[in-house]
Amino acid sequence: GTYTLDSTPPEDVGTIGVPSPSPGNNKRPAWSWSRPSDGTGTGVSAYHVEISRDGDPYATADPALVQTTAATAAWSPGADLADGKYKIRVRAQDAAGNQSLNWTAAASDYQLDATKPVINTNSWDPVNDSWIGSSTYTVEVDIADPMGEGGTYSSGLNTEAGSLAIDLSPSGATVGTESWSGDTLQIPLSNLADLTEYTLKVDIKDHAGNAAVQGVLTFHVDLSGPTFSGKSPADGLETNDVDIQPQIGIADEGSGVDEDSIAWAVTGPGGPVSGGWTWDGT
Repeated sequence: GTYTLDSTPPEDVGTIGVPSPSPGNNKRPAWSWSRPSDGTGTGVSAYHVEISRDGDPYATADPALVQTTAATAAWSPGADLADGKYKIRVRAQDAAGNQSLNWTAAASDYQLDATKPVINTNSWDPVNDSWIGSSTYTVEVDIADPMGEGGTYSSGLNTEAGSLAIDLSPSGATVGTESWSGDTLQIPLSNLADLTEYTLKVDIKDHAGNAAVQGVLTFHVDLSGPTFSGKSPADGLETNDVDIQPQIGIADEGSGVDEDSIAWAVTGPGGPVSGGWTWDGT
């Protein structure tokens, strides 16, 4: 019988293509490379793969072996990766079992961030469904880009146009240029109209393309104070009723009357008159 003797190792693997885009949110990304030459040998038929996370030492990947004779080979993890920075290295093997002399590592990390940013709707200023008493107001809300469970990397919020969108309705008011104080987004509003309900919507993505659940704030504007009506007794009344009870109606078309802010005083020839007051909501 005859047999083929091949004791020559294949050439090292060339450039390894890093998954794109990076940062990205693909939990099972694919690295790829071209088949190296095996000279006059039996031909490359498999590749050993090791993986490193966040610069840690390389360890056996899962799967650890890619078996193919195709001109282009690729490797993807067998299970979802957690958020982090990953790099692989590859070593070729021919049909006779010879391995290339050196490992070839990808030139750069694949930066994985598969976790959405979070708009903290409990942090709205003003509080949702509340009233403000000014035609100008700087709305604030906290936004974070957390790492997922077991994650070690976050790509960070993308605050550029196209990734951050702010919408205020109804139209007519002015939305100024937003700014940031740490993780707090600040949105200056002006020309707000009296007795108007506004809805502010905020959308944002991180640099890996993950979109936060939209943040929605509803607030109301009241620029006018309460009005008085129905004064009793009439001005100039002269009476001998020592138990007279002065009355006045108070109404507010917008946010309503704040009972705790009512101040009532009666004065007579001898100065302040003592007594209490009641409020029936009208």
